[in-house]
Amino acid sequence: MTDTDRLSRIALRYREEDSPALLIEAGITRMLDTPTHQVLQQDLEDMATPWQIFPATDQLASNLPDSPGLYMFVWRPGFRLRLHGDHSGPLADTSGSFPLILYIGQAGGASRGTNTLRNRYKNYRKHLRGDPEELWTQSEPRRRAERLTRYLSLGPLEFWCAVVEDRSRIEGLEKRLIRLFNPPLNDQNRPRLRVTQLGDSHPAWPS
Repeated sequence: MTDTDRLSRIALRYREEDSPALLIEAGITRMLDTPTHQVLQQDLEDMATPWQIFPATDQLASNLPDSPGLYMFVWRPGFRLRLHGDHSGPLADTSGSFPLILYIGQAGGASRGTNTLRNRYKNYRKHLRGDPEELWTQSEPRRRAERLTRYLSLGPLEFWCAVVEDRSRIEGLEKRLIRLFNPPLNDQNRPRLRVTQLGDSHPAWPS
């Protein structure tokens, strides 16, 4: 039984229970700031290699670049839409699906020593081995490590990475990506958001 099959089986077991929730908060102002997006995209093209996507498995580390760079853990639920036209290129397996960025990180930034993407991934293997049943049976953890173990058990989970040879650029790029996407498992560098209630509240039974 694959990890994804096991997760699906657990979800069916708790289908009649209240569902655990992963809080996704999108910063609307940042998402609408197209000029800033374009500069970030160009900086990534100039400073980083094209992103590589791997299944986030326990054995992945040996296949990763032994170089500094940026990485993301991305959850891709199984639902997808059938798209019009020919999608036989490199996106054929992902077209029509809806990935969610859970965590953005960096390896080997100027103030973080000489770490590499390969070695950094090894530090996450203990989180990938978490028990997905705890999503339903345990309360929401407060500490970062516990939250990573709780939510990196989701699947199918992907590891995206890009090599950035200039270590002085890594932390700035990481911060900008976190500010844009606001991944739910990141604690540092998240944007300040103003959350408002949709619509006016009113009593259920007017007097």
